[in-house]
Amino acid sequence: MVASFVFPLIIEILLIPLAVFFGIISSIVEEGKKYELVRNHFNNFVSFLGLLNIVFIIYSAIKDYNKLIGISSVMSFLLPIILMFLYFPFSYLFILYTEYELVFVRINVLFKNIKKVELGKYLKKEIFKFCLLNYDRLNAISKNKYYYWSSIENKNQVSEFLYQNKMKIKKEY
Repeated sequence: MVASFVFPLIIEILLIPLAVFFGIISSIVEEGKKYELVRNHFNNFVSFLGLLNIVFIIYSAIKDYNKLIGISSVMSFLLPIILMFLYFPFSYLFILYTEYELVFVRINVLFKNIKKVELGKYLKKEIFKFCLLNYDRLNAISKNKYYYWSSIENKNQVSEFLYQNKMKIKKEY
């Protein structure tokens, strides 16, 4: 839909250097109070150019209204919105996976070094059952001092460790 309403080619070619020039001028004008009068005129001019652009788009939309009233234009309008909402869960799951990976790698290294691999596997399983999809819980466990984990000797101490984290999380949230 946005690509349907464009300026003629020569105007599009001239707009690129003009936009760069305006960007440079804008950064210079924003620096100090001595450019305040220039900044006001410059901002008014840029606002006027934006208004001209909006008027041109409205004129083009009215002139070619049948381009707006199609299934393809509705789809092109709705597709970014749908993709945005589909991206949020993916992003959350990716962050959660990354945090799990960090915690599990630390557990692997620590418990391999102290020769308690089976206890490390049990701890990972229990952490996963405790946290599931809750990033705050996983982050609270991740913030623990890992050298305390080396003192875990049996499965009961794993349960005690997770219970302490439950109490700590309840106090924070």
